Amino acid sequence: MDGQGDFGNLIKSYEEGRQRFPEAIIEELWGTLALGGAKVLDLGCGTGISTRQLLKPGLSLFGLDKDQRMISTARAHGPSGIQYSVGTANRIPFPDGYFDAVTAFSSFHWFYNKEAVLEIKRALKDGGIFLVANKNHLPSSDNPLRAVYEGMLDSFFAKKPYDPKSDYDPAALMRDGGFKEIRSKSIMVRQVFTVRQAIAYVQSVSKWNLIEERDRERALETVTEYCNKVAKEGTITDEVEIAYFMGKR
Repeated sequence: MDGQGDFGNLIKSYEEGRQRFPEAIIEELWGTLALGGAKVLDLGCGTGISTRQLLKPGLSLFGLDKDQRMISTARAHGPSGIQYSVGTANRIPFPDGYFDAVTAFSSFHWFYNKEAVLEIKRALKDGGIFLVANKNHLPSSDNPLRAVYEGMLDSFFAKKPYDPKSDYDPAALMRDGGFKEIRSKSIMVRQVFTVRQAIAYVQSVSKWNLIEERDRERALETVTEYCNKVAKEGTITDEVEIAYFMGKR
């Protein structure tokens, strides 16, 4: 559906509602690389939330996103040690074998196709690492935000929107693209939001783009009422499985 994978118009909510990834995932990546002089590309970097987590002394770090608005916001955050540019995973604007690692945090499902995987492989050095990480919100009575994703927003559509993670198997696609030594792991994380952050998060998800403008105010009122109702001592928890995959070129 038009606009589902576009986030540039959601920057304000994206910045307020999106949370970082666990440092354990970042540290596992560093355990595979010699950081001195290494070049790392963060694909689908958005406003640079995950990209900034990757910054280390001695590392050449790059962020790539298709949306100029997201890149402009990422650049405004700094620091100067990150080089951001506009581009897509299917056409990475760097030479063959340029990177020691390529990462995709909460973005790979938007360019989940063999063409992108082969392009990522092209941009990696022999032995380079491709890391994919996704947050999966668990269906649980202790996870009230899941009710928003699964039911509340869907009530504003005549037909349930396409799920970009349906038939989503990063390891299989990486294997099909010629990556080796593929490892997969998952860890459980409890994210904690203030009510304001939770409402912002809901307004940053892809489904929000698909709600008709005439229905946005009503949708926001519905989400706000719900979040205020389920908050405990001013916060809302979100049980998340972080699934990540690492493959070697």
